[in-house]
Amino acid sequence: MLVTKENHFLKFYQDLKNKSEKDLYNIISEGSKYYNKNNFDKAIEEFSKLDALQIKDNRFKMRFQDGYLKRGISYLAVGKNDQACASFRKAGGLTDFEVRNYLINFCK
Repeated sequence: MLVTKENHFLKFYQDLKNKSEKDLYNIISEGSKYYNKNNFDKAIEEFSKLDALQIKDNRFKMRFQDGYLKRGISYLAVGKNDQACASFRKAGGLTDFEVRNYLINFCK
């Protein structure tokens, strides 16, 4: 099979109309940049902006979970276990495999 033209129909970010929803994507993007460069203090600062967002729709649950999980790992990296645990709990519980081992291994 030869592909001569590639089409991308999903323009999800451009379809967002609510400012908080766009802010969510910007926060995750910026926070992930710092996180990937091991600049954990800046990542924490950026991911902490998630708490101020007013998004009631549950369709962004995975984006929030990603942000809270990375914020928790960033807190662990700078030695703040209590804040890490609070962030992990916001990301999920013991039945959530993305978060479970962090809660078991680092939180009481």
